[in-house]
Amino acid sequence: MIGLLLVCVVGLQGAWASPLDSSEALRHAITYHHWARATENSMVLHEAARREYEQALGSEDGPTRRAAENGRRQVEARLENAHDTFRNVVWAAWWLSGQDETVETYDEPWMRAIENAWKEIESQTRPKPGTPQVPMVVRRPVVDGVEIRDVDPDFLRDVFQDEVLNHVWRAPGRLSVDDDYGASLVPGLWRSVINDGPDSARALDALAGALDVPSLLVMDVTLADRVPETNTHLAAYRVDLTARRWKQGKGFAEKYTSDGIGADAVHRTPAILGWIGFLVLASVALVGIRHRLESRRSWRDASEASLSRSAVLALIAYVGGLVLGGGAAEVSAGFLQQWSTPSFLLEGDWYVVPYLPALAWPLVHGAVVMVGPIVLLTWATLKLPSEWMERIGDPTTQLSVVAPAAQAGALTWLF
Repeated sequence: MIGLLLVCVVGLQGAWASPLDSSEALRHAITYHHWARATENSMVLHEAARREYEQALGSEDGPTRRAAENGRRQVEARLENAHDTFRNVVWAAWWLSGQDETVETYDEPWMRAIENAWKEIESQTRPKPGTPQVPMVVRRPVVDGVEIRDVDPDFLRDVFQDEVLNHVWRAPGRLSVDDDYGASLVPGLWRSVINDGPDSARALDALAGALDVPSLLVMDVTLADRVPETNTHLAAYRVDLTARRWKQGKGFAEKYTSDGIGADAVHRTPAILGWIGFLVLASVALVGIRHRLESRRSWRDASEASLSRSAVLALIAYVGGLVLGGGAAEVSAGFLQQWSTPSFLLEGDWYVVPYLPALAWPLVHGAVVMVGPIVLLTWATLKLPSEWMERIGDPTTQLSVVAPAAQAGALTWLF
């Protein structure tokens, strides 16, 4: 019941996205594709990409339509490869093992996108051990293509630039050329450096000369896209990073690109906490009522002490179930398959034969969650001192309180 309730609640959180023009649909499709790759080929996101590719097919612009045609053709193969993988068939295992690096639950989601994009750029531009530090300049980010409510674009550029510079500061072998430092080196040309002005080539040569280095890295940051929240996925941002090596007197040479996805789960935190609180109270109340009915005692004969004892036991069992849910994840972790492992041994139009090792994780996890409370209660009945058992009450009667409450706590932890 609790699991069904939570599924309904989560399903009602989003709304269907409104129709888009072809260029925006193609941009969203690319975001969904990259987001799917970053989440072990999520079927939900590949399906979303297909819908956007199909919408972009109506474009009168030739390049947009051809890109949509190619993307639609390729997404069919992506769906075929992903539909039977362990990640998509036993998707709860992927979520519970904390594999999603795109979801942001605390800070701004575009910060998560920058962090994910930086990981690849940092690897690509990492200097060899023993070589001098490589100066890095972060130009003013481009954020005009995506509207973010209640955020000033100039302030957003400052935030994006500072976030990337923060990563540069922490990266070994890189020298962060901040605005104050750069402006002191080339006072009259710094604006051309960070804004890609008409004198940018002369400005970059002057900066490299002032730093006494043969080359430096120039980073461009673009807020490339935002996909809205729907009833199947969160809202998400895509940030593109491009690093180009400027060689003094020669111009740009090597180019390194990366992008990152940040999904917005921040706004859901209060709702999640509220529903968990509701589930705690509902579980305690329902289990207490069940206990009174099964004890074959009328409400008139039930003492306040007995009712309070049932409520306290239910609450303790619920908290214990939350702990048990986390323990179940640790126990079942050893039975996880590789995320790309096919979960079907045979598959037909009307039947599937599962790959038996893929069933081990849900069976083990479910056994720990559902059987664990009963085992713990049996142990307590046999091992606890008689004085404690007298305070708790009849073990047979309390079984109707402790076991369901603990199982409800474990189910809450799953979500």
